[in-house]
Amino acid sequence: MRNIDRLRSMSLEEITPYLVYRTMINKSEVWCSPSGYTFSNKDAAIENCIHWLDKEYHKEN
Repeated sequence: MRNIDRLRSMSLEEITPYLVYRTMINKSEVWCSPSGYTFSNKDAAIENCIHWLDKEYHKEN
């Protein structure tokens, strides 16, 4: 099994921690979701990322 196949078989809850990351903004630690939003805690960023992944894709012009 290839690694990409393993990723495809993962649930949203399993893959989300790999997409959310921590960074510093103005000397404050924040968590970033690939949706473009930032959060003060990791759980909120993970929930947002799950919601974002589960939405339909709409190409932006």
